[in-house]
Amino acid sequence: MKKTYLFLLTALMFAIFACTIPKEIEVRGSLSNIKFETQTDFSETFQTMIKDSFKEDNVIKLLDCINVNDIQTYLVYMMAIDEEFEFKIDGSNLLIGEYESNLIPDGFNYTLENETTVYESDNNDDIKLSFSSFTDVLTGFTFNEESIKAMLWVTSDDDIVKSAKIEMTFVELDGYGNEVASSSKSEVIDDIDITKTSGVTSTNGTYTGNSLPPDGHEMNILTEKINSKKDCKIKVKVTLPAGTTIEGRFANGVPVDIKADILIWFPMDLIAGSNATISFPDDVFEGVGGFIDSVTEYMESLTLVVGMKQNPFKAGTLVMTQEGTPLNIRNQLSGNELKFKLSESDINIIEKIPSFKPAVDIVFQPGASIKIPRALEATYVTFSAQISYMLMGDK
Repeated sequence: MKKTYLFLLTALMFAIFACTIPKEIEVRGSLSNIKFETQTDFSETFQTMIKDSFKEDNVIKLLDCINVNDIQTYLVYMMAIDEEFEFKIDGSNLLIGEYESNLIPDGFNYTLENETTVYESDNNDDIKLSFSSFTDVLTGFTFNEESIKAMLWVTSDDDIVKSAKIEMTFVELDGYGNEVASSSKSEVIDDIDITKTSGVTSTNGTYTGNSLPPDGHEMNILTEKINSKKDCKIKVKVTLPAGTTIEGRFANGVPVDIKADILIWFPMDLIAGSNATISFPDDVFEGVGGFIDSVTEYMESLTLVVGMKQNPFKAGTLVMTQEGTPLNIRNQLSGNELKFKLSESDINIIEKIPSFKPAVDIVFQPGASIKIPRALEATYVTFSAQISYMLMGDK
């Protein structure tokens, strides 16, 4: 790009001086609001963050809420339970898989003498969630706990499941995937309604609703764990309480099915805390850095503006730095624009940097509310500059 500018300046000088080249020419002036149309999507930064946290597999599906246009929103579908269990009755003894209990005869039926486990997930079945990936993009932010909703739906063909108690234990994981048992918290769901289902499928990758389906069982701990920004896993345990009636028909090995789905309504609704920073990956503003690097030889100052359809960051300050250098450019944002304003001293610093690859962050004051829209797109770039260039001739 520098060669292109040099060629244009040289051609201009030849035209003005009729091919008589002076010893040196100082070119000074200004460029105002040179505009380029662009289509750059910043949404991928946040989409990747969510995909890294809720990694899709046979249990977890991430659904895009396509009818929520004002804020980027996802529905996380997790299959917590999909099991069948059988009662094996031998006199007063009850065996359910590897779990045993005592029975009290009650006519043709039986009564459980003790609380009895009918299902418990193992390490292979535990749901693993990588909330630590939120720290890569959202330093100092929490998600608005009033916006995130998590619910559980339980279904079964047998009424005995109405008596069950489902215990969800959230266990923190360290950086090596090991359990930090001291951090575990549990949420117990009982009084189960097995006649209602969420009606959500996990096959098409999208969700058309504007909220969670009704009639689920609320799960409040999940929001707390999301804001911890620490990896965790969900261990699931299903028990039948003491006093539960076990019908005599179960003695013949009739299987009982139980399914449970967790849904999380997850909008990108953020609240700034201390040191709140949104950090963009290097490649997002790589072109901006390359452009600035290519023109500093000719510029005394430069203002570069990235226009956006919507700017959710207007309460923040745009900060450009490069590690190992004194560069620290800070521009307060407003309206639907991201503005890079470089002074003469900034240009002088950049000229001395061998490879200019700046880090671009947006920092916020505590309490600021940031809602990331579904369409986070740049539509144009404009720049204005003060030019100062010395064109040298032969002596």
